[in-house]
Amino acid sequence: MRVRREGHAYRHRRPARDSLRRGIYLLPSLFTVGNMLCGFAAVLYTLHDRLEYAAWLILLAGLLDGLDGRIARLTRSTSEFGNQIIKNFICCTFKEQSVVTIGIEVQL
Repeated sequence: MRVRREGHAYRHRRPARDSLRRGIYLLPSLFTVGNMLCGFAAVLYTLHDRLEYAAWLILLAGLLDGLDGRIARLTRSTSEFGNQIIKNFICCTFKEQSVVTIGIEVQL
């Protein structure tokens, strides 16, 4: 954006660093939420006996989980609260999915 100041030529204004920094903090959180949504969808697909789709979603959740931690470290946006949330989402994604799958296989 070009800004005209009195007595000065046009200058280009850079976006504020704070607004960029806030956007970077959201990036690892988006991967974490994607991880949780993949786990939830995998449970639903398992309940509807579509195990192949559930398996692909679990693999995608694992990929998102790995990227989440790496991006958080690269952007230096780690926090204790974020670590606790990630632990809960991993529990939701992987442990509950295993229990649901085993329960369905036992019923069949």
